[in-house]
Formats: sequence, C-alpha cells, structure tokens
Amino acid sequence: MGVETDASWLTSDGTNTCLAFSGYFVSATCRARPNFVGDLTARVGWAYGLLNHSLIYVKGGAAGAHNQIDIATNNTPGLGLTTSSDFTKVGWTVGAGVEHAITPAWSVELEYNYTDFGAETVTTPLSLFVQPVPPTLFLSLVSPATTHVTQNF
Repeated sequence: MGVETDASWLTSDGTNTCLAFSGYFVSATCRARPNFVGDLTARVGWAYGLLNHSLIYVKGGAAGAHNQIDIATNNTPGLGLTTSSDFTKVGWTVGAGVEHAITPAWSVELEYNYTDFGAETVTTPLSLFVQPVPPTLFLSLVSPATTHVTQNF
C-alpha cells in the first residue's frame, strides 16, 4: 500500500470544428490546450515473483488539470469573433499497473490510467445565422451563449 503523486507539464493542442448544429449556422473552430495535469492517488497491490520484486496494483484518487479553450467563429475575417477561457479543473483518476524492481533503487513500470475532469462551462462567441431569402441571403447575428467542455484522458 502507498501514496503516489504525478505532475506533468504538457504541450498539447487539439483543434476541431464545433457548434455546427445546422447547415445555416456559421460554425466555429474550438481549440483545447491543456498544459498541466497532476494527480494524488492511493495505491494497493500484491508483491509476487522471485524475492517479491514484482508488484501488481490498482490505484485511485484526485486529479487536476489546467486548460486554455479558444473558440473562433469561422468565415468571419477581421471581425474578431472569438472567446477564450482559462481554467483549472479538479477531477478523479483510476488506474492499474505492474512494477518490477531491477535494483534496490530502480524499477520499471507499465501503467494504465483513466482521468475524468467532468464539464466546464465556457462562453461561445457572437456568430451568424444565414437565412436564404430569395433573391439574396439575409444574415442575422446570434448572441454569445455558453456551452460545456468535457475532458478525460
């Protein structure tokens, strides 16, 4: 049995089209950039093998992450229709692994972890709704609103 903590600074960047619920709504580009993940877990396991130098274990506990979320409305050059959210989220983690001592001070480990941070509310930017009114197109503004960002690793 024991307690373990991990901390990682990340250079992570994920971009995807978002808010595209209708062919008439001008969609956005959502960019998620988590830059820190850490956890504090309790670990319990069973030692086995020659001289009990191997360990199989499970773990669980609390996790935290810092994120930067940017949302930019597509096809609106020069209008600056963007929002940014910067937040730290606390969640939970569970995992399992095996570890083997190769010397008294060194070991090798293979581990799987699942971490969930739930949902965070972020603001969406001003956007446009295209309404075809023959013989022209009519554009109406869509006010900023909110949406939820969920993250798990």
